[in-house]
Amino acid sequence: MLTLRPEKKRFGPLIVVVGCLTILGSAIVNVYQVVNSTRPPSLYIKDFNVEYVMARAALNGESPYKPLPELARYADGYTAQYLQHPSPHPPAVIFVGIPFTRFALGRAVVLWLLLELLCVAVASALMLKAITGRVSLVGVSVLVLVWLAWHPFEREMFWGQLMIVTLTLVCGAWVALRAQREMLGGVLLGVALALKLFGWPIVLFLLLTRRWRAFFSAVIAFALLHLAAASVIGFSDIVAYYRVVGPSVSKLYREFAANFSVWTIGTRVFGVSWTDWYNPLVHVPSIAPVVSVVAVVCVLVLTIRGALHTRSFDSAFCALTCVSSVLNPIAWPHYLVLTAPALCLVAWRIKPGGLTRRTTIVAGALVVLGLLVEIVLPAIMWLSPRVPGAPPVPFLVSTISFLPLVFVLLLTRVTLSDSMPVES
Repeated sequence: MLTLRPEKKRFGPLIVVVGCLTILGSAIVNVYQVVNSTRPPSLYIKDFNVEYVMARAALNGESPYKPLPELARYADGYTAQYLQHPSPHPPAVIFVGIPFTRFALGRAVVLWLLLELLCVAVASALMLKAITGRVSLVGVSVLVLVWLAWHPFEREMFWGQLMIVTLTLVCGAWVALRAQREMLGGVLLGVALALKLFGWPIVLFLLLTRRWRAFFSAVIAFALLHLAAASVIGFSDIVAYYRVVGPSVSKLYREFAANFSVWTIGTRVFGVSWTDWYNPLVHVPSIAPVVSVVAVVCVLVLTIRGALHTRSFDSAFCALTCVSSVLNPIAWPHYLVLTAPALCLVAWRIKPGGLTRRTTIVAGALVVLGLLVEIVLPAIMWLSPRVPGAPPVPFLVSTISFLPLVFVLLLTRVTLSDSMPVES
């Protein structure tokens, strides 16, 4: 006797629909918050204000590396009360701010947001071009929607930072270098390096692989932008930035909970001093700098080694882009926008390879860690005692603030994995 078995319910389409609606809803909420940030009081706490007052000071013949509260007079309503130090941004950023000095601060902030949104679209198109070989309006629209729904992109645009512009430059370099347009790729990398000191591991990779035209183009572009900046603000300010301002500001933020740079490992584990929100694992501050240097060298060497041995230039470039976000002394949550190329590459390779047990676990881990970024910063703020004399939290609890670093390192490792399908 034949028995009819009930058909198994397929939840795949339902999961897709729920996922799409979640992305759309998150994107709408994030765009609302970003647009709202162009109005007071959020208007006056944006990082873009730093570029704005630096540029106006430089055009006025004043050093852009005076303490920011002194430069705040160049922007009506801006006080920089929460930044009692000089700008941590490299000299070349004055050229980012100069075009916007023609406008009042409020209008300049709106124009900067529009530029960032345009850069999100351009970077998405460049990622699609590099990975799939073609660009479509639908593909770009979907990718833009995904990025707008992700917390690091929302934070980046809320603060009006430079990372989305940097991402666009790096994606342009990726497309150019894989097409053997060495000079263009090198110049774009050099500009990214000059504006945010980002991408130096990629330049090192070009040197080690003897792509001389790309390497020297990056170095020359970096040098020319600094020469141009020196012609406006003087060589003394250039030297002061690299000798005094940059190191001192980096040291100031080394113990901040939201800073998940590899450089913070030694300090966070052994040398916590003035940020009393958590206890170190063992308080031996004398070894903290050594541990940090060893950690940075290990991460850099392992990533460079993997990049040199991988069969794919795309894997090498995206992995180095990804890890570059945590190899500078400061890495804030919005720096994770620079992991976008690696995320796209891994997602594209999982698709033709099929969802095996291994790829399912890897994809699940990346998604979970990526989404955890959404709650890490609020959790840190909740854990950090604001009452004087409040007891610090245990070291184990404080490790939640390193989840973004774990995400970056895991993504870098997966991107370099030769067991993933590779392009022809």
